[in-house]
This record gives sequence, C-alpha cells and structure tokens, in this order.
Amino acid sequence: MGALMAFTVTTTGPAGAHDVAPPIPWHHPAPSWPGPPGPHDVVVALLITVDRHGQVHDVAVEAMVRPALDAAAVAAVRNWRFRPARDVASGRPVPARIRVIARFRGVGTAAAKARGANDMTAGAPRAPSSEMPAADVDDMRDVTVRASAPARSASETVRRRDILDATLKQSGSELLEAIPGLAITQHSGAGKGHQIYFRGFDAVHGQDLEMVVGGLPINEVSNVHGQGYADLHFVIPETVARITAAPGAFDPRQGDFAVAGTLRFDLGLDEEGFTTKGSYGSFGTRRAFVGFRPAGLGDGSFAAFEHWGTDGFGPARAGQRTNAMGQLNVALGDHVSTRVLATFHAGRFDSAGVVLQRDLEDSNFDRFSTYDPEQGGATSRAQLLGEIAYEDDDWRAAMAPFFVRRTLRLQFNFTGDLVDPERGDNAEQHNDFTTLGLRGFLRRRLPWLSPSDHIEVGVHARHDLIDQRHEPSHGGGPAFVDAAVTATNVAGYADLSLRPWSRLRLRGGVRVDGLAFDVRDRLADDTGERAAAGVHVGPKVTADVVITPHLRALASYGKGFRSPQARSLADGESTPFTDTHAFELGVRYRLRPSLHVSAAGFASLLSDDLVFNERTSRNEAVPSTLRVGGALDLEQRLGADFVQAFGVTYTRASFRGSDLRFTAGDLVPFVPQLLLRSDIAFRPVLARRWRRDLRAHVGVGVDYLFRRPLPFGEIGSDVLVFDASIGLRMGEIELRVDAQNLLDAAFNDSEFVYASGFGPESSLPRRHVSVGPPLGVLGTLVLRR
Repeated sequence: MGALMAFTVTTTGPAGAHDVAPPIPWHHPAPSWPGPPGPHDVVVALLITVDRHGQVHDVAVEAMVRPALDAAAVAAVRNWRFRPARDVASGRPVPARIRVIARFRGVGTAAAKARGANDMTAGAPRAPSSEMPAADVDDMRDVTVRASAPARSASETVRRRDILDATLKQSGSELLEAIPGLAITQHSGAGKGHQIYFRGFDAVHGQDLEMVVGGLPINEVSNVHGQGYADLHFVIPETVARITAAPGAFDPRQGDFAVAGTLRFDLGLDEEGFTTKGSYGSFGTRRAFVGFRPAGLGDGSFAAFEHWGTDGFGPARAGQRTNAMGQLNVALGDHVSTRVLATFHAGRFDSAGVVLQRDLEDSNFDRFSTYDPEQGGATSRAQLLGEIAYEDDDWRAAMAPFFVRRTLRLQFNFTGDLVDPERGDNAEQHNDFTTLGLRGFLRRRLPWLSPSDHIEVGVHARHDLIDQRHEPSHGGGPAFVDAAVTATNVAGYADLSLRPWSRLRLRGGVRVDGLAFDVRDRLADDTGERAAAGVHVGPKVTADVVITPHLRALASYGKGFRSPQARSLADGESTPFTDTHAFELGVRYRLRPSLHVSAAGFASLLSDDLVFNERTSRNEAVPSTLRVGGALDLEQRLGADFVQAFGVTYTRASFRGSDLRFTAGDLVPFVPQLLLRSDIAFRPVLARRWRRDLRAHVGVGVDYLFRRPLPFGEIGSDVLVFDASIGLRMGEIELRVDAQNLLDAAFNDSEFVYASGFGPESSLPRRHVSVGPPLGVLGTLVLRR
C-alpha cells in the first residue's frame, strides 16, 4: 500500500552572493512501507542536495525514526526529480541543499480519506504530480539555498561522476580523459605522472596546468624531472565527485602554473555504507577497492582504500600502487563547519621507454619490445589538510593549512648510448620535497549596485624544501644535478563582483605573488649558494552578459604566470616569470536541467616557453609562443538514465620568436591541433524484483587526436581510441565488464624526433615512439551494504 508525501521549502534570503529561487519538485513518488502499513502516518525528515540538473544527491536522514523506515524514505527520495534552483538574475540553475518530508500514510488515515472521497480512487496511492502538494503548517522549515560561483569564462566546464564513470578509469590521471580539450599520454610507465595536452599546451607533467585536489596543491615547484610536475596516481577514482576545468588565467584564485588553466577535483563518495570491489582482467591486471561513507554525514565524509597492480601488456610494463584516502566534513553549528583530508600513496613501476618507428615497421620486431628493460621508478606521497569554514547570509570565510611529503625516483634512457657509448645513457633522478602551506579567504556581501554584489580577499602561502639529483644510473661519470632548493611563495588576491545592470555582471580582481628561492648547488665550483626573488602582479576581469534566461555571453582577460626552475637562477637575480596573457570570448547556453552548450574562441600569448629536450630529458627554454583556437562543449541529460558529453577543441600553437632549435612561425611540437572527446552513459531500469531495481549500464568513450606537430617540421600520427563498458546491478550486487581500446587499434601514445644511439645512423634525427596499450578487458564485482 502506498503513501502520500509532504514536501516543503522556503528560503532564508540571499544565498551568499546570489538571489536564488528554490527547486520545485515535478516527480516525487511516495515512499512504500517496508512491510505492512502502520495505523498512523509516519514522517521522515531528510536533508538532500538537488543538483543543477534536478537530480537528488547526498541524502541524509535529519532525525532517525526507525532503520527500516529511514532506509525506505532515503530510497524513495533518491528517485525524486526537481526543477532545479536558479539564480534569479541570470536564470542559471544552481545546486541547492534543502529539507524535505517523506510521509508514510497510515491505514487509518487512508481509510478516513476513502470514506470521504467522491471518486473510487480516493485513498489509493496517487500518481506522481507535476504540482507541489500542500504541506502541513508544522512541516514548514527554513532552508538555505547555496549557489556555486559562476563560471569565469565561457568554456569553463564541469564533469560529474555520472560522466567520469561512463567507462573505465583506472587512476586519477585517467579521469582527465573526460575533460574537453584535454588528452593524456604515458611514455614512462604506469606509475609516473602522465603527460598532459590541454588547449594547445604541452603541459608535460603539469608545467602549464595548475591542479588542486580537495584543496591540496599538486604541482611541484622546481622538480628535477620537470617544472610543475603533478602526479595524480594517489587519487582513487571512486572518491572524485566532480572535476572543474577552468581554462585560462581569469580567476584571482589561480596561482603558479595556471598558464593553460586550472583543474579542481572535488571529493566525495557516492553511496552510503560499505562498497567493496574486486577486479581482474587482461595482462594480470587486478584491483581491490573498499570504501565507506557513514550515514547522515553527506558524501564529503568517507574513507577509501585501493590496491592496483598489473603484469603489463609487454616487457618492462609491470606496476603496482596502494592508496588510502579519508575525509571528514562535519558541521560544528549553524554557521561553522570543519573538514580534514588525509591521503597516502606508495607505488613502483617498470618502463619500456621508446623504440624507433622504423623498427615498428619491421614485421620481425615485436611492437611491445623494449631496448632497455632497466627503466622505471618508485613514488610515495603523504598529505594532510585541515579546514575551518564559516558562512552566513553576508559572510563566508575559510582557512586551510596543509602538509605534503613526496618522493620520486625515476630511471630512464631516451638516447641509448649516444652520449656514453661504453656504459649507455641510462640515467636516474631523485626528487624529494616537503611542503607546508596555507590557503584562506574572506568574502563579504556588499550590496552597492545590487543585492548580490560582493568582495573577496584571500591568501595563499607555501614553503617547499626540495632535495634533487640527476646522475648516470651506472654510477660512473659526474652527476648532472645535485642540489637543495628552498622555495617560498606568498600571495594575496582581491576579487570584486558587481552587477551594475540586471543583465550585466562584472567580476575583476588582482593577484600578487611574491616568490623567493634559495639554491645550494653541490656541483658548483664556488660556494654554490644562490638566492633570488621576484614579484608577479596578475590582473583579471570578466564581463558576463545575460542575453536571455538561457543564454549568456562572457568576455574574459587574465594574466597568469609560471615560476622558473630554481637551479636556473643567478645569485641576486630578480626572478624571471613566464607571463601569459589569456583572452576568451564566447557564449553559454543552458536549458535546465537537460542541456548545456558552450562555444568560445580564445588566444594565449606567452613571454617565453618550455619544450621537452630528449637529449637532456628535461624541458628547456624556447622563445615566446602564441595559441589561437576555439572550443565547443555539449552536455545533455535525459532524465536520470542517460547522459552524454561531447567536446571538440582546435588550437594552433606557434612560435613568435626564434632560437637555435625553432623559427618564428614553427608549430609548437607535440601538441595535437584537434582534440575530440565523447562520453555516453545509459543506465536504464530493466525490471524490479524483490523490492530492488535491476539496472543496466552501457557506456562508450571516444578519444581522437589529430595532427600532432613534431620537431624538424614532421607531423605525428593520429590517434582514435574507443572504450566501452557494460554492467548489471540489482540492489547491493553489481557486475561490470570494461574494455579499453575496444577495437584493438595499434597507435603511438607518444612520438618524438631526435638523434639517439639506438641502432645505426645515431647522429641523424629519427622518430621515436612509445606504443599505446592494446585491447584490455577488466571484469569487476561490486558488493554494497
């Protein structure tokens, strides 16, 4: 026997910096009694989050009644659908945290209604209505509706869990494949940071792309393997709720390495209770995952463990890692909350390195062979962040100190025996660093021109202690690098948001970064002590125009920077920064809750740049560059069962100056000119048995990389890869099969052109490649309780 439900929402006024209309329910099936109906009505109060698409997330029982009734209420409310909350001025849908009442109708109440009804259906369960039912006066509660910050550029995108999970993602780095305009490659083993291409930038391992996970900065200052090195293998994929990709340098919160843009990972576990997964598949790949989310605390509180390993799809490709992550996010009162995040990671891996393209074309050569099996490395990471936050109608503030300890060891050989014919060119790098830091901000609503005007000021500080070496791995010959670096970055910013007209919002600010470096070079002939310091000032501005309730136009400008490698600085030098001037103009269209489309043109000018030099195995300085292009992104949801995302980006990246390696007008090497990514997930309910839905999962992912420029005017091969996933879930049990590179395409993951000692004609530049993985299948059993 069914039951009616009551739903009530009122707002407490402006939410932060925005006037917000609350969500409206349009599909709200009544909860079913978990057994025979009782004699009286029972109500369960719940706190839920309604996202921008009207879907329900983060369901928590506010006041427990009975375990069986609480569980039935949560299950029913998860299937409710809403017209989402919206920003009153722009009409833009925003997420909302609200209270709802699920009412179990008792037998006596239903019988009384039946006796007084005028039609034969009185007292029976009502079909879902598109109108909000009337609520009892006693059910009325105040609810705070919060709006997330508006996009700072037309092409800013968010990829949520339903898209990230469309196909298999085996690491935090692989989650980035779902970001439009971004591609990753892996030429040095399964435990090293991926090489990242984003909107015309070869960000290598992070030099041009700021990355933040749960508030923790990931890029490493003055890493011996590459400036801005960022390794995401510590991220457990199931713990990522969404990734925000903010291209350009348009936000004052963006700091060092935000040249191409910023990637922010928000963490959260999807379902309450325990989730365990066991996976096994091709090439001896195995994985175990255990996650726990306590009831009533929201998806931001969780603990997770992961162990992953593989024998590899060829020689020297084995690897394994172990991760643990935990986050606790709790309210200390009506306005104060606290959050603690801790992560631990350890891994080791082998690397096959590169082979000559010419050898791959020889039918007697195994495509997955290696010239040097003694390559690979090991990594570890421990991180801790604590945050205290305050929020009311007029003020928001937060302070978050953090600690990071990280080690990296790499052994590699890009050039065979070109430099050392007797012992070979195999080299080893060590980079150990410890970081102490602090982030904080204070925002106040200042209704100068409109009720939603506000100002925010913030600080960012980090202090890095780095020890690094780069030397021949055979032990002979002098070291290339042996240094200790101390780096300090102290920054402050101000950001002002004004609405001079109901259809126009102006956001602008400035960020000032002071950086100081102290280097102790153990290889220098003199004392080896060098110190340098500098200041960078970065203005930012965005104009956001509401054309219609669904269509907005945005124009953005920002100045960002990349800090230099500390070892390159002279004593007393004013720190030279790589400046970027970023411009973007575009539109965003949103038909809530089902469709979002953005289109933008952009340009970035860099004062100087870095390009990978295979001979030194480091990024070396090159002249200034220019990137011009366009981006299109589409995201569509049809109910709760179907979601698709499609992004295509074209960029022409060229040199504006000349040096010994490159000439003005040459294309910047390694950067694909056209990137296409598509993700589709279909999760229909096939049947209902034993009070559980039988739900299918079908997912498809497509990556296409077109025209990759290489040194010496060559163009690399294109890449087209399909991934797919199928699965069935009934209640607590799920079976899933994932395939990567479904069509078993033979493709080159990375391509380079340089001279090496692999084979004859070592003095001539030749194409070297690392091959991509073949078809791989992974089966997974999931148990939940």
